[in-house]
Amino acid sequence: MRLSRAEKCIYFAHNDMTALKNLLQSLLRDDAIRAGRKHVFVAVETIYSMDGDVAPLVEIVRLMKETFAAGNGYLIVDEAHSTGCFGPKGRGIVSELGLEGEVAVKLHTFGKALACNGAILLCSPLIREYLINYARPLIYTTFMSYPALAAIRASYQYLEEGKTEILAEDLKMLIDALHSRLLALQERLDFGTEAVQDEQCARPGELLRVSRECPQSPIFSVLSAEPKSLAAYCQ
Repeated sequence: MRLSRAEKCIYFAHNDMTALKNLLQSLLRDDAIRAGRKHVFVAVETIYSMDGDVAPLVEIVRLMKETFAAGNGYLIVDEAHSTGCFGPKGRGIVSELGLEGEVAVKLHTFGKALACNGAILLCSPLIREYLINYARPLIYTTFMSYPALAAIRASYQYLEEGKTEILAEDLKMLIDALHSRLLALQERLDFGTEAVQDEQCARPGELLRVSRECPQSPIFSVLSAEPKSLAAYCQ
């Protein structure tokens, strides 16, 4: 956002469709945007790494179509945490939802699930030429080494041949198992809350909070009133 040449950068409340709708509607006060002479880019991640929540892509695409009838609204999607784990052959959530034709720019990283380094942008030829000429971090970066490219190619061959599907299924089983164990632990803590009398002690039911629904992504948050103690224990 800071490095872009956008005239204005505006943030909206995380995954809040009402906030996004109000923001996009406010932009239509600009005659040039309303007439399609100026362009609006909305950038989101499919899976956010802090809490593992998933962006409501279908709703975002629908809202942008309704708001920018002139076709001057563009969606940028970061698939860093969904590549390799979601969608057919690990192509990500955009592909899983069938929204490839609705996304202007899609970022896939070669780290994380692919166990390599680097990234790729899927975009139109026009956006590609723009980035080659104006994206300073891209212009002045060192090109990837041949071994790195070979590793990326090998990872994608595994994805294309379906060899990683069993790993993705194992990951989902581990997510379900961990979620079930955490829920069981939370119920035990809730049961012991009434036994705590000392006001200086954290009540057991306050030590752990886990969503009742199993998370959609491999990343999900465990809320604790004693984060430092938890971190020390985990170390």
